[in-house]
Order: sequence, then C-alpha cells, then structure tokens
Amino acid sequence: MSRYVQSIQTYLREIGEAEPKKLGVAAEPSALEILTGAQNSLERRLREDAKSTDRIIVVAVVLLCCLFFAGLGLVFYYRDSPGHVAAMFGGGSFLSLLGIVGWLRKLWFDKRTMDLLLVLVQSMSPADAAKVLATFYFGALSPKTT
Repeated sequence: MSRYVQSIQTYLREIGEAEPKKLGVAAEPSALEILTGAQNSLERRLREDAKSTDRIIVVAVVLLCCLFFAGLGLVFYYRDSPGHVAAMFGGGSFLSLLGIVGWLRKLWFDKRTMDLLLVLVQSMSPADAAKVLATFYFGALSPKTT
C-alpha cells in the first residue's frame, strides 16, 4: 500500500471517518480544531511523500536513460555481429522494459494523485476537505468489499 494511502487512512481515523457512511445517515460534525490539526498533519505527510516520490522518479528515469544509452552503445559496438544484437534485443529485455515502464506509470499515477490531494487540502476549508478526502478514499483508494 502506498504511503499516501496510509496517510489518508490516518487522517480519516483522526477525524472519526474510518468507515464509509451509508446514504441518508448524517455524519457527526467534527470539531474545527480536530479537522484543522488533522488537515495540517496530512498536508505535511503528503509533502514529504511527494518529495520522496519525486526523488524516486528522477532516479528511475536517469537509470532508464543510462540503460538505453548503454544498449545503444552495445548496438554500435556489435553492429557487425547480428547474433549479438539479436541477443540484446531478445524477448527478455523487452519484457523487462515493459515491467519498468509499468512501474514508472504507477509512480507517475501516485505522484499525480498526491499533487491533487495536496492542492485540495491546501485550497479547501477543513470541513470540505474532510468530505472530499473521505469520498475519494472510499470511492477510489480503499479495497472494495462485495
């Protein structure tokens, strides 16, 4: 589970929204001090998670570029030996690149989600942010139980 999802779970527990609400049941209003404190701590945790995710993305992209240039260099070095070039571009290396790209896509999605949540937390009142984050968590992030 991603760290930002754990941060949202902690936030929801702090404000008393650990369970999804049924339609028609009014939620009890939380105290403004509790909502503000929980919102500030969530914002701090999201900022920290966003910084670490930025670093991971930069390192992953740099390593992927290094792999690309190393492969390009090997292709030019072995350009007169088609057997070596075919071995370098065999199915295994292509499948590993698909895995790397899939991992980068997940990182990118997590980064965009953290940025969206950070903007929401910063721009909304604590009561509105609590409603939006609870709805987002239980609608998109929590495991579905049927």
